[in-house]
This record gives sequence, structure tokens and C-alpha cells, in this order.
Amino acid sequence: MPIRYASIRKRLFVIKGNTQSLTKAQKASIQGVIEQFKAIEEVVETALAAKETPKDVAALNKLATEQSDRLTTVLVAIQQAIGA
Repeated sequence: MPIRYASIRKRLFVIKGNTQSLTKAQKASIQGVIEQFKAIEEVVETALAAKETPKDVAALNKLATEQSDRLTTVLVAIQQAIGA
């Protein structure tokens, strides 16, 4: 799973850096999502290194879902701005 989190973060960095039409608020939102996925990744990696399951998987899943919802909000705003 940590590979997936890293992949998501890399893709978000590319989007944030290459999408000129993003507002400051949208860029900040994406940066917040990047930071949250980094935090989730660290928790998972620490648990895996200790050969354990992360302590609160439900909370991690909830956090990931919340971040996904934040990204969806940004995507919808971009689609509305470009008339898609």
C-alpha cells in the first residue's frame, strides 16, 4: 500500500505544478491532500516495518476518503471553470 500512496502523491505534485488554471486555494487544497497521504504512508510503513497492522485502519481509511473528497471538489470546480 505505501507504493500506492507515493504514486498518488507524485501524481498530485505533477497536477499541482502543471495545471496553470488552479487557484491558490485549489493548490493549497491539493498540497494538504499530499501532506495527509504522506502522513498515512508513514503510519503504514512504520507498522509494516514492525510487522504489525496499523493501529487504527478505519481512521486511516476515513482520512483517505476525506482527502479523496477534497480532490473531487477541486476537480468539479475545474470542470465547471472550463465548461466540461
